[in-house]
Amino acid sequence: MLPDDYKTGESYGHYFVEVPNYYFQDRSCFYDYLNKWLYEGYRQQFLSDEQTHQYLFVHTRNTTKDSLSGTSISSESYGAAVAQVMEKFTGVAYYPQVFRAIYRTHYVNMGASPEV
Repeated sequence: MLPDDYKTGESYGHYFVEVPNYYFQDRSCFYDYLNKWLYEGYRQQFLSDEQTHQYLFVHTRNTTKDSLSGTSISSESYGAAVAQVMEKFTGVAYYPQVFRAIYRTHYVNMGASPEV
């Protein structure tokens, strides 16, 4: 992420994190789907003719009957979606900011410097 992409970017600058290439039961992997979404036209299926954008997470249905919107998902909606998935699998609705705290705590416990 670039410094303008997150709230502590001014202090820490560029931020790099690896996204694991998770493999599914059918032997497909996360990167395959990400590539199809970004570069092979899957995203275009959710955009009307006049829409162009680079959002990764989009609404697939609008409130209008049978219309695909392709509009970006707000951070609040994204957070709620993550919480719903977590609640389904763990019984607790963890929001994305909790993962940030868990991640930070893990690194502090490993002895990482404040810069890391």
